[in-house]
Amino acid sequence: MALGSLRNTVRTIMSVLIALWAVYVASLLWPQLMGLGIRPRTPAGLWGILLCPLLHANAFHLTANCVALVPLLFLSLSYSRELTSDAVGVTWLFGGGLVWAFGDDTAVHVGASGVVFGLIGFLLFAGFWRRDWRAILSTGIVLMFYGGTVGNLLHIIPGVSWSSHMFGFLSGVAVA
Repeated sequence: MALGSLRNTVRTIMSVLIALWAVYVASLLWPQLMGLGIRPRTPAGLWGILLCPLLHANAFHLTANCVALVPLLFLSLSYSRELTSDAVGVTWLFGGGLVWAFGDDTAVHVGASGVVFGLIGFLLFAGFWRRDWRAILSTGIVLMFYGGTVGNLLHIIPGVSWSSHMFGFLSGVAVA
């Protein structure tokens, strides 16, 4: 990776982290923002498709998503900035739309974990379908570090949006 490209990648990742933490601080100042997550099958919940990945229940939730996002974004952006934009956009909007259509309607879905799982799905399957050495290397790295996470897609944990994880992952696979 060229130095200029590395700088752009780091700048992009830092911008994402700053935006996520800024929204989190805003949600501390204005707690009503937390109600703007995805509320499945409600007209007001449609706004949540746009806002869900930016909102987090607490600092631990946000930190966990940031810890996963940093290496995944670095790897994905190093592979292809354009495809990373596609993967994040499709996961964010299409994955969020699927959560709105089919998710648990007793909860408000918030958090960037759908995008995290979307990047995992994208990077895992890019190597299988694109068959270039960089995609295959990315697939191997993600399989090594996040392979166990994929097995947890079928594990339902109370208070965790299983549908965000699953639909994010499937959206990422579709982009690959």
